[in-house]
Amino acid sequence: MSLAIDAIQFVGHASVFLRAGDYTIAIDPWLKDNPQCPEAMKNPNRMDVIVVTHGHGDHAGEVADLAVKHGSTVFAIDELAELFHHDGVPEAQLVRMARDKASEKNGLKVSLTRADHRNSYKTKDGVSHELGAPCGVVVQDGSHTIYHAGDTFIYPEMAEIAEQYKPDVAILPVGGHYTMGPEDAAQAAKLCGAKVVIPIHYGTFEVLPGKVEDFLAECDKLGIETWPMKPGETRSLM
Repeated sequence: MSLAIDAIQFVGHASVFLRAGDYTIAIDPWLKDNPQCPEAMKNPNRMDVIVVTHGHGDHAGEVADLAVKHGSTVFAIDELAELFHHDGVPEAQLVRMARDKASEKNGLKVSLTRADHRNSYKTKDGVSHELGAPCGVVVQDGSHTIYHAGDTFIYPEMAEIAEQYKPDVAILPVGGHYTMGPEDAAQAAKLCGAKVVIPIHYGTFEVLPGKVEDFLAECDKLGIETWPMKPGETRSLM
């Protein structure tokens, strides 16, 4: 199977859809309870692949239900994949991963990178499970490389992402408190070396103080191209 990702759609908060024609790759899909997600996007017609950075509810809380409904292939670190299986995702749909390793399936290559954050997941029986490392993800189709940092603070080794992956697009949290704020996120954008940067994970909750306008201004000082996107907005990669 050959894929060509031709567009990125911002769903809201940290959720992003990568489009290859009608084929949909969802990163951290949080839809029905996401206050930023447009109503028309809360019940998608298809979701072929799901890529998950970590287990917190605003990133992974709907993954098991979505994967079962759509028959999605799910890329996730092994400990989290096991809990998705516990919550009903068939083993055949799971791609169990390790950080700093790549997995390929159906023309898509996914790598898990470092993220500085916590990682836990609440299963459907209400039990909260502390997990191993949270991740960023790199998604590649042979023509495009998209880096989604997940929830993270800045760290010097982000420069290795530029060297190893040479991302076309970086998707970075800018809201602060649990993640980088605007200034650190702009420095992270410089470190990871992407051609264009999309800010996410801001303005969803009062506890996130970072302003996207401050991030855009910092990136402008550094000569970094940005795509500030409204929920539901799509940008072409062609």
